[in-house]
Amino acid sequence: MLNVFVRYGEPDLEYVAAQECLYRMKYGIDGYLPDYNSCYEYTYWYYRTFDDCCGALHGTPSALAPVRFQYMIYSAPDRLYEDQQIYKTTLHEYFHVWQSAFKVHPHETRCSDEANKLCELGNGPLWLEEGSASYFAAYFAEKKAWANLESELTEKLNSAHDVYDKWGFTLKNSHNRGAKDKLDQHECNCGGAIMYDMGIWGVAWLVHKSENNDGFLKEFYPRVAYVGYQQAFKNAFGLSLDEFYEEFSKWFDETSKSEKLKIIQEISKY
Repeated sequence: MLNVFVRYGEPDLEYVAAQECLYRMKYGIDGYLPDYNSCYEYTYWYYRTFDDCCGALHGTPSALAPVRFQYMIYSAPDRLYEDQQIYKTTLHEYFHVWQSAFKVHPHETRCSDEANKLCELGNGPLWLEEGSASYFAAYFAEKKAWANLESELTEKLNSAHDVYDKWGFTLKNSHNRGAKDKLDQHECNCGGAIMYDMGIWGVAWLVHKSENNDGFLKEFYPRVAYVGYQQAFKNAFGLSLDEFYEEFSKWFDETSKSEKLKIIQEISKY
């Protein structure tokens, strides 16, 4: 596991890029950056684009890699710390590390084997991957008094409703990266809001339905590499993905905001 911190206006950019690429070459993790020079050039110029505050991302391990190398990259962690967002951000990215530790393929939406065997053993829907990371980051951050789950879910619900009320898009429209990109490029530029903001509510709905966190933490992720994400989802939550999309869409459409918000008090106890 490698953590890379790129400060706001990073003065040691050359050093950061060089050290990261030394690790990448040591563990042989980059099929698309096969040598040190190409890695350094790409990484250096990529980090030079980090001129806005703030954020983080998780790098997934390669499918069937002998070393399950993962990394987290922080943009302006100093600003994240000043804004008291560093803890929740770290929890979000580390949840991705935890997710990927169970997978054969790190990300279904980046998988393209023709038989779909490896893809099925990936993370599943894009919104589920990001929504669960957002949900459990806020959930565990609240336990440490680093964040407030109710405030987080209320903010995300308002954003999700802004998109739904105007465009009518739901989680099914962010099932994979192709669907999300279609939203962003040709429809509403709202793929991120569906993926993250409605996604966190899709996860909250499933937690509330299950009356515990075990569906995610003990059933879905630990079993997905054995039975595939479609079957793991059904085993964990008692309905297929298609059934979930139908039920959640109906609930989101017909239930008032105030009624939706009532489930927060229940799920915060789990």
